[in-house]
Amino acid sequence: MALSQGDAGAIDPSAKLAPVRILHVSDLHIEEGFSEVPAGELLNKRLVGLMSLWLKRRRLWRDAKPKVAALAKAASAWDVDLVIATGDFTALGTARELEIAKEVVRPLFDRPLGAVCLPGNHDLYVRDGGLERFEATFADALHDDLGGRAFPRVRFVGETIAIVTFESARPNPEFWLSSGRVPEAQLEALHALGRSGVLGDRRVFLATHYAPFVEDGGPDHARHGLENAEALVEALRPFGEAIFLHGHVHRRYHVRVPHSDLWFFCAGSSTMQRREGFWIFDVDGREVRATPGRFVDGKPTLEPEHAVFLR
Repeated sequence: MALSQGDAGAIDPSAKLAPVRILHVSDLHIEEGFSEVPAGELLNKRLVGLMSLWLKRRRLWRDAKPKVAALAKAASAWDVDLVIATGDFTALGTARELEIAKEVVRPLFDRPLGAVCLPGNHDLYVRDGGLERFEATFADALHDDLGGRAFPRVRFVGETIAIVTFESARPNPEFWLSSGRVPEAQLEALHALGRSGVLGDRRVFLATHYAPFVEDGGPDHARHGLENAEALVEALRPFGEAIFLHGHVHRRYHVRVPHSDLWFFCAGSSTMQRREGFWIFDVDGREVRATPGRFVDGKPTLEPEHAVFLR
């Protein structure tokens, strides 16, 4: 099952790997390094975010680092082949936070097939080059097997799986807003990709940060949700019964909606106090078993009795 690779680009897209085990995590919020950030970088929306962190958020993610370490250990014990992380590695998206986050997730991302990731709104907190900074930090997990240099990106796992990542996060200058939007150019590119046939009959995983729907099948509220969720679902129609992975909503769940063939899986926040969540996907050809996970007594634990079977 394992491949030897030095980086994401070393994967042979023609190799057959089945079954494949994927771990989906999100919203790790490794909130450290602020004392090393130049004061000038905090004289904006980040100052409000920093106050919120110390007044409230810090207690919710104070154990993020040991929890990521526990997830890395569990991933090895569970023979996880690949990790997909759907954004919010940091709190304020500063260079120092990203450097720390990269070191913290390195053992988690050290899987036989590596990792695939993308930024969340906290990683692109203000308009100061956050996307470029994120891409430089996590370049190994942003490889595009179709040769592209921007989202949407495609990773092939043998002849069985295709992982399509795209952006929905953006900087929100207003401190009371954390809504997202998929750019029109990416909607068009996603629709064209789904119709192109280039993905063959692979099982497709779609991954972004924002949630098109919350667990009751309705939209997230306007200040927090995905502004063009319906347009996104329409653009993704050519993908059929693809598996849509996301985070942003800090509750683990899965949902289907009547007007889409997609399966939506939210990892929640994998490190949030008392709400830790993640998913394990076992892919064997067209068959997929999605097993939810949570933390019990500080240890990542699977819940096979609540597994979801996709065929």
